[in-house]
Amino acid sequence: MRQTLIRVSVVATGIDNTGIMHQQQPAESALKELASKMRNDSKRIADRVAALSTQCKEGLAGMSHVKLHTPRAPELSAGINCFEVAGVAPETAVHKLLEEKVIASASPYKTSYVRLAPSLVNDEQQVDQALRAVYALS
Repeated sequence: MRQTLIRVSVVATGIDNTGIMHQQQPAESALKELASKMRNDSKRIADRVAALSTQCKEGLAGMSHVKLHTPRAPELSAGINCFEVAGVAPETAVHKLLEEKVIASASPYKTSYVRLAPSLVNDEQQVDQALRAVYALS
């Protein structure tokens, strides 16, 4: 992860509940505190996406008509899961999945695969819904 340090030389001010203006912590300290919170949030988000992606990969790997191309180990993959469905072109699979309200894509390479990418806005039930839709493509 690339980090950028921004030096700020202003002082934040605020008004307390009595209406009196007072000096708060320097903006630099506030930014450091925010950066720390963002790192913690980033870890939590990455862990959540990895868990959903693992659920997706395990489900896909268990289907006899699906060939998973994304490594199953979380440390070897991110959130995009690439796979083939036997006898179904990637673009066709994407359209059929969309009919089931599952958003997928086809990789834009010479050899194209169907892609599912669970994200922070998804939950386990939505991953299961996507897996059921892929299963129905057999």
